[in-house]
Amino acid sequence: MDEDEEKRLSKASVGHLDVADIPSVVVENRVDGFGLGKSSLLADEGTLVGMDDADLPGISSVDAVLKDDHFDQVSLGDQDKSLSATSLDAFYHQESGFPLVQSPQRPKPKAILPNVSPELLHLVDSAIMGKPESLDKLKNIVSGVESFGSGQDSETTAFLVIDSLLATMGGVESFEEDEDSNPPSVMLNSRAAIVAGELIPCLPCSGDNINFMSPRTRMVRGLLAILRSCTRNRAMCSMAGLLSVLLQSVEEIISKDASMIWNASILFHCIQHLAGHSLSVDDLYRWLHVIKKSLPTVWSSPLMDALEKAMNGKESRGPACSFEFVGESSGLLGHGESRWPFTNGYAFATWIYIESFADTLDASTAAAAIAAASAAKSGKTSAASPANVHTGEGTAHMPRLFSFLTPDNQGIEAYFYAQFLVVESGSGKGSKTSLHFTHAFKPQCWYFIGLEHSCNQGLLGNSDSELRLYIDGSLYETRPFEYPRISKPLSFCCIGSNPPSTTAGQQRRRRQCALFAEMGPVYIFKEPIGPEKMTRLATRGGDALPCFGNGGGLPWLATNDHVRNEAEENSLLDAEVGVCIHLLYHPCLLSGRFCPDASLSGAAGTVRRPAEVIGQVHVATRMKSVESFWALAYGGPMSLLPLTVSSVQKDSLEPVSRNLPSSSTTHSLAVPIFRIISFAIQHPGNNEELFRTQGPEILATILGHLLHSLASHDKVGDEELVAAIVSLCQSQKINHALKVQLFSALLLDLKIWSVCNHRLQKKLLSSLQDMVFTEATAMRNADAIQILLDGCRRCYWTIQEKDSVNTSSLVHARQVGEVNALVDELLVIIELLMGAASPSFAVADVHRLLGFIIDSPQPNQVARVLHLMFRLVVQPNAAKAQTFAEAFITSGGIETLLVLLQREAKTGDEHVADSVAKGGTSVPTYHSEQSQHSGVGLSKQLDSVPQDNEGESHAHVGSLKETESVQQEKATVKCDSDSVTISNSSVSETPFNNNARNKVDDKDRVMVGIVRLIGALISKGHLKVSLGGKSDAMSNFMGIGIHESGGTMFDDKVALLLFALMKAFQAAPNRLLTDNVYTTLLGASINASPTEDGLYLYDSGHRFEHPQLLLILLRSLPFASKPVQNRALQDILFLACSHPENRRSLTKMEEWPEWILEILISNYEKDAGKQSASLGSAEVEDLIHNFLIIMLEHSMRHKDGWKDIEATIHCAEWLSIVGGSSTGEKRIRREESLPIFKRKLLGGLLDFAAGELQAQTQVIAAASAGFAAESLTPKDAKAGVENAAQISVFLVENTIVILMLVEDHLRLQSKQNSAASVIDVSPSPLSLVYPQNNRSHTLATVRESSEVSSSRASVSSDSGGVHLDILASMADASGQISTAVMERLAAAAAAEPYESVSCAFVSYGSCSTDLAEAWKYRSRLWFGVGLPSKPNCFGGGGSGWDSWKCSLQKDAHGSWIELPLVKKSVSMLQALLLDESGLGGGLGVGGASGTGMGGMAALYQLLDSDQPFLCMLRMVLLSLREEDHGEDSILMKNLSSEVQCPLGNSASSDIGSQMSLRQSPSALLWSVLSPVLNMPISDSKRQRVLVTTCVLYSEVWNAVSRDRKPLRKQYLEAILPPFVAILRRWRPLLAGIHELATGDGLNPLVVDDRALAADALPIEAALSMISPEWAAAFASPPSAMALAMIAAGAAGWEAPAPPAPPAPPS
Repeated sequence: MDEDEEKRLSKASVGHLDVADIPSVVVENRVDGFGLGKSSLLADEGTLVGMDDADLPGISSVDAVLKDDHFDQVSLGDQDKSLSATSLDAFYHQESGFPLVQSPQRPKPKAILPNVSPELLHLVDSAIMGKPESLDKLKNIVSGVESFGSGQDSETTAFLVIDSLLATMGGVESFEEDEDSNPPSVMLNSRAAIVAGELIPCLPCSGDNINFMSPRTRMVRGLLAILRSCTRNRAMCSMAGLLSVLLQSVEEIISKDASMIWNASILFHCIQHLAGHSLSVDDLYRWLHVIKKSLPTVWSSPLMDALEKAMNGKESRGPACSFEFVGESSGLLGHGESRWPFTNGYAFATWIYIESFADTLDASTAAAAIAAASAAKSGKTSAASPANVHTGEGTAHMPRLFSFLTPDNQGIEAYFYAQFLVVESGSGKGSKTSLHFTHAFKPQCWYFIGLEHSCNQGLLGNSDSELRLYIDGSLYETRPFEYPRISKPLSFCCIGSNPPSTTAGQQRRRRQCALFAEMGPVYIFKEPIGPEKMTRLATRGGDALPCFGNGGGLPWLATNDHVRNEAEENSLLDAEVGVCIHLLYHPCLLSGRFCPDASLSGAAGTVRRPAEVIGQVHVATRMKSVESFWALAYGGPMSLLPLTVSSVQKDSLEPVSRNLPSSSTTHSLAVPIFRIISFAIQHPGNNEELFRTQGPEILATILGHLLHSLASHDKVGDEELVAAIVSLCQSQKINHALKVQLFSALLLDLKIWSVCNHRLQKKLLSSLQDMVFTEATAMRNADAIQILLDGCRRCYWTIQEKDSVNTSSLVHARQVGEVNALVDELLVIIELLMGAASPSFAVADVHRLLGFIIDSPQPNQVARVLHLMFRLVVQPNAAKAQTFAEAFITSGGIETLLVLLQREAKTGDEHVADSVAKGGTSVPTYHSEQSQHSGVGLSKQLDSVPQDNEGESHAHVGSLKETESVQQEKATVKCDSDSVTISNSSVSETPFNNNARNKVDDKDRVMVGIVRLIGALISKGHLKVSLGGKSDAMSNFMGIGIHESGGTMFDDKVALLLFALMKAFQAAPNRLLTDNVYTTLLGASINASPTEDGLYLYDSGHRFEHPQLLLILLRSLPFASKPVQNRALQDILFLACSHPENRRSLTKMEEWPEWILEILISNYEKDAGKQSASLGSAEVEDLIHNFLIIMLEHSMRHKDGWKDIEATIHCAEWLSIVGGSSTGEKRIRREESLPIFKRKLLGGLLDFAAGELQAQTQVIAAASAGFAAESLTPKDAKAGVENAAQISVFLVENTIVILMLVEDHLRLQSKQNSAASVIDVSPSPLSLVYPQNNRSHTLATVRESSEVSSSRASVSSDSGGVHLDILASMADASGQISTAVMERLAAAAAAEPYESVSCAFVSYGSCSTDLAEAWKYRSRLWFGVGLPSKPNCFGGGGSGWDSWKCSLQKDAHGSWIELPLVKKSVSMLQALLLDESGLGGGLGVGGASGTGMGGMAALYQLLDSDQPFLCMLRMVLLSLREEDHGEDSILMKNLSSEVQCPLGNSASSDIGSQMSLRQSPSALLWSVLSPVLNMPISDSKRQRVLVTTCVLYSEVWNAVSRDRKPLRKQYLEAILPPFVAILRRWRPLLAGIHELATGDGLNPLVVDDRALAADALPIEAALSMISPEWAAAFASPPSAMALAMIAAGAAGWEAPAPPAPPAPPS
């Protein structure tokens, strides 16, 4: 740099360079050509020698004076597009400022346009100089009223005037709305702007389009570009009064263009920018006056919007007073310091608004890369990088934030490289390091920037240094950075610049880089102050001027608590940081060229260190809009509220709406006015005015008027209104009591908002949710929970009450789904409030909820509050969940639930329509008693419980008022935890048709909430049911009652609660035990939460964790609807099968299987009087049987599993005969269900046993083959087979017991049928278990016989005595009866009765009556009583086919109803005893020669026992007998010619050689009898053999008629061969039995009888046995004793005595 350049720069730095020294040609060359559509810059190339091409677009008027310099110009060129401010249209966040108090200004050059006539230029200059006549003439010329002498038209002249004014102001590079098109530059003349504003109304405005701008538009756009360019321009124009001129111009335009034909948005932007910088009271008054006059037009709303945006602009966030640094010629130079650097570090803090970073896109990209690379490094040494490129040497422009340098250029500098802040440290020997922070600062935004450089000295001389960056009071970044080691004092303390190169001691090549920015107070500390003080300093703001010393800043003049607290805080902060402050320069103290030091030492006067101004530094002093509002009028911003009301009543001054257009206009201003108030009340004065004028009440009145007025015209839908009210309440930061009032009056009062549509109310509630965590204190102090609950009941009702808010006349009828959605949103607020509060509030909050539950008659609200309570109890925060659960219990939660359950139980099923079969739904409307006269309610509740309503509820259905019927076509029901969504193709698709809330299922939602809450409390351990001894968990309340001993009162309450829950289900099952409730109850019992898709049971192994709830469900299922029963049975069955623990939990209950049997039996009972079972009964019945069979199948594989089966049958017997409280026809149905149940259950188990036995045979065979293949020893192989067959052993044992149960069932049914058939009077319910349509003959008819009917009837009479005819026949000639005969008669009368031996016979089926008669007759024959007079007339006991058919109970097909069960028994026995070839074997027990289990002694011993053996025999005989219908049978062949039963050990092989079919019934009989045929003859087996022969003989006897005709030939042919074989084998033992034959008769087993002949045919042998000797022998006392002993072990149910006939009426 040569000497001339140094002199010129030095002259400029001290302010001696005047604009008048600038050659006029330079100014002329800077003027734009301003052709239409052009914005090019005309400059003389000779004046720009040495400048880069990239710098050309940024040249300003001041830059022209430096035409010979090689430095960058003040205007720093185009900024990076990505870093610029928003475009013109996005005017919400534009700059703002205030009027300035500046240093002495330099005169501005006068611009001359070469293509404009001198006369016009002179006229323009005269107007700028303030001559009114010139301005008026100029207005007339541009408007076309006057013509100018050049002969041009008015529009062309207007363009020339516009270009002249813009050139005078400094020129505009682009008229585009993009802010980046015009780089920041300082304007030359503010008076030209005033003239431009005055001319705006007069300029032509027509013809605007994309390619052409009208003169008015061009003028306004040029003015906007200048105002937006930099803060300095706005300050100059504001001081000149441009805002007032523009408002006046707007007023004039409105008078000419009320409909806003010309787009005035750009003019509003100009006003907004000026007002955002500074707004005086006069300008605000004029603004509001213009708005008032524009109310009838469309201008009012844009004007109000511009006022709002001006108040909330970016400039409003800065200090009211700031330094203005306008580029390379400005800065502050503070005093140095001899103690440099400071020992512990330093700190720097200020507020800054950067106009431009003087940066290109390439430089910005490079700076970002350097900052990122620096941030990525780690360690102390790597954090600082060499700065040989970006140290400020040369011509690079990097504006300085500050420079603390020694005379030899060592020290600390902070500068902006592009948009990133860089701190550079220079130590000795010229080495420099720099640190790049990563935060990208934005231009034209206010920031609080704090820098702290700390140095902690170590013990060994080491130091730990780091650099911290604070942005807006928050610590943004901390980086290691070496503290400079400098030995020389601090000479230059520059702020906003670095020392000029002409300053003594600085290098000549060093360039001065100053900020183009606004800067607030500057704090320089001698040590780091820490994050806490830095945050407090930023929060206080840049307007505060610290006061030090005693009494400095004490709040004795405070007008309210906020001001007092603020003053105390400021005083405390000043006292804390005062000793640390090195320098403090405040812009309000700048005077002339010096700014005094306001630090503690400077203010005390001990050290005078004023800062000297470098170049030109202006001070911008603004008047903030919030202060102008406070000074405007009484009430401050409240004075805007009259603009929201079109008219008021004269008497009451209440706002009213009369004129619709006027009301619409004023209402449109409400939203921006509310936002203006919310911003204004942050000022203490405005806040005080709001409090004094009772602002909350007035605002609530205005808001209510607005909402009602807009709702009446159906225009409420603007969400900005909600946002404005929310902002108004949240912005109150000063007066907490006032904030509470605002919340109560404006946000929490739902009555005001109830007139709005659903969307707006939802927006309100969502906003309240968002505010919970930030405004929890205010909402809680406003008692938000109680207010919201009260508002919920009054506004979101479905059952109208006396004080309910009815808005049906103001808004469209709301759907109940929308109402429920609003309730849900409201309860979310309450939940968040309760969750955010401290535990001390839990009891009071829960108490409010419980009180609401008790008092509210709204089911939709009660249900949702219960769900809220549930969410509080199960929330993830365990401590809070515990707190709320305890609060619920201690606040009367259990009692509340009891009241709800009582209320639900009393309601009953009266509102449930019986619509399952029809598939339709009804929509009734309910009103409370107070609301019958209050109009149409909103409660259209949809009930679609899929069930059949039983008798008690039918009477109520008829009285139900149905306001709407909806036929559901192709309807689908989706169940979830809260509700049921019904989607119907016939329903219009609205946002709530597919919403779960649209299904008004509140009648069961209350129950869902109760169950869910109880389940949560139980699962968390808050509700416990004490287990007393061995009793069941539910025994305390399921009928036994409250604890009699050992329980507490709390235990009694819990037990009572669960009991009440069960009773409520039973009282109203159709309404309460719905699919939703069931899902919730089951989920609670397994501790699983239902999802939106229902309860998913298939994802994990659920367990029955809470038997109390499960038992309530099980005991309530008998009362539930069929669909619920169906689903419940399926789910419980799946859970039982999914895990053994669940099955054990079910079966170990004392209620098992009572609950499931009660479902079955109660369904039978409910179908009483119906022609067929109700819808779903058959499906439920099949499901129950499948359930039981699956559960019992599991038991059959285990030892003693038969006990479960027997217990199930006994439970069914008890429930059907004793249980229940029904009478009459329902009682008969209950008793009729027992045999049906037994048939299905036993039949299913027999089928399972048959299939399982076949499978086990194969398994055992495979195991045997496997062990044999392994070449094991016989002992080991046998043990292996027995281990593999262990399951089979249990299975066979349980199967045999099932067979015995089948026999008991058959015997029971036979006795009941016989007992019922002899009753001819009014029967008891038990005696009429089965209808009598299958029995037409009495016992008298059965006893008819051609020859021996009289004598046999006499002997077999039921009286027990001997008939007179027999006595007469036994008398001698004198009519006397001898003593011996009398003894025989007495012995015969005392013979074993049939009842004691009946169970040993096949005493069921068609011959049950014949067996009784035969036994009585044959047992007396042994005593010689009743012998026939003619031996050849002695016949059998068969009563005939007619009697047999009438003895059987028939099914719908005319077959014996028990025959399928008998066939299944036979199939099971075939699987057990026969192999595939039909041979005895099976599981190795048929004939002791099977290959299956070989020598399993336990199983063989079981089957070789008397009872199992005789049971199998009886079942096989029954099957053979009942299959013989008196004609050729397909299954039975005459085996007399095929089957010969030789004696001895060869019997099995002989039979095996003759049998070919496994299904042959006779083969099964041979297999059953094979133990008797093959076992060694032993006296120990005498009883079994004797009973077997007695049973077989009784079958032979009853198969032959009384006239000696074989009735069942096929049956006789099947049983005679094995019978004869047994007699022949055991003949020696049987013949030796004492008293087997009569004393005076022959023993048929001793003599050679034809029946035992080898060549006798079966029929012949049978007829031979029909003789008194044979008949008496198998009814002799030894036979009777053996039969009685066997019958005692197999005895079943005894038929009751027939009831006595009713006494005749007297």
